[in-house]
Amino acid sequence: MNSTNGGSSNRTLRCSFCGREKPRQVKELIAGPGVYICPDCVALCNQILQQKGEGPSYQSLGYKHLCLQTDDVDADVARLKAAGVKITTEPFDTQINSRIAFFEDPDGIMLELWQDLR
Repeated sequence: MNSTNGGSSNRTLRCSFCGREKPRQVKELIAGPGVYICPDCVALCNQILQQKGEGPSYQSLGYKHLCLQTDDVDADVARLKAAGVKITTEPFDTQINSRIAFFEDPDGIMLELWQDLR
């Protein structure tokens, strides 16, 4: 992975998770294959893993969850609960002007609901 700290490209880079823009909203983005993540989102992911009693695992590969953008996280969580879906993390506001919640699909795949509060 590369860190994007410099360069003079006119291309606007954004965190693939929270959408914040470099350099206007974040100073640094970590680049992956076609994606970028800011340090705040890395910290948030680690915080969620620690709350679940898990640490970050660098020994496994592949996608760990899928993020779905919504206009109303709370309404969607209420509908999911009514349908009997397991909510693993109740909705909460992040430090990056978004509201998120996590749930599992029938196969145990972690899914995230993401709402932009800006």
